[in-house]
Amino acid sequence: MALSRRKFTKEVKLAAIQRLDAGASAAEVARAFEVTPKLLHRWRKEFRQGPGNAFPRPGQAEYADVVVGFVLAVACLLSYWDPTLPVMTQK
Repeated sequence: MALSRRKFTKEVKLAAIQRLDAGASAAEVARAFEVTPKLLHRWRKEFRQGPGNAFPRPGQAEYADVVVGFVLAVACLLSYWDPTLPVMTQK
């Protein structure tokens, strides 16, 4: 039987980061949360890069890319049929 990957909620990750920021050592927090210090540092790095967007649910980013591609395709088709419409491009 294959082992499944553990999944940590955003709240658990934030609690671990808060303990690190409060001065606890990475080894100490890692033992408490049963993870590696390397994973803790990755969580903290992701959080610092963009707290509002940190720890997206699996598939969330890929879905957004598909939606943007679809919207651009529809806009191109519409501008082809009606040349007076502005052409949208992805930045």
